[in-house]
Amino acid sequence: MHWKPAYLLEDSIQGDFTVTIGRGGPYILEDFTMAVGRRSPYFEGEGALELEHEETKHGCTIGFQVDHSGVTISSVEFRGENLAVAELQDLSLREAKNLILDYLQERYPIQEDEPQIIDYATLRKEWPNGNNMRGLLAVVSFIYNRAVQRELPATMQVAKAFGVSRATASRMIARAREDGFDLANPVPYPGRRKGNNGTKETTDR
Repeated sequence: MHWKPAYLLEDSIQGDFTVTIGRGGPYILEDFTMAVGRRSPYFEGEGALELEHEETKHGCTIGFQVDHSGVTISSVEFRGENLAVAELQDLSLREAKNLILDYLQERYPIQEDEPQIIDYATLRKEWPNGNNMRGLLAVVSFIYNRAVQRELPATMQVAKAFGVSRATASRMIARAREDGFDLANPVPYPGRRKGNNGTKETTDR
């Protein structure tokens, strides 16, 4: 993407944000291992991200809201004369969302406790009637919400993490919802099947 923060990232985002600290939530280590034992931040608020095209120097303001489900883009405004279609097409909202999430995570550093590495294989054995179902469902919820934030197929991310079928992952996610875990709305993505009119169907996963 040729659109970059107009200034340093911390100066390119303005807004009013709050952060609530949840204790003991799962998180990702630098080597992408899942762990528990650290306070996990939950952001809420709204703001704007200022971008500049690195070639034409045209400007772009992206309005956004953030909550437990991630970043939602509320507006996009371009500035400059003779804006080319290629410039508009070059803007990646997914990359913009990731910039915003990176900024929030850097702005609100969380004091770390000693992590305890999660053994997925062991935790998988808790399904469906183990003694540590809350622990299993907490990790399922985290993986699911993080995938939605990154606009990835969330059910498949859960299935991949635990080495289970998509059907089993769907049941885990449904159980997490039933037990009161706060799961984000899924991101629609094109399915492989075709409808009666020969067009692709889309499914929520």
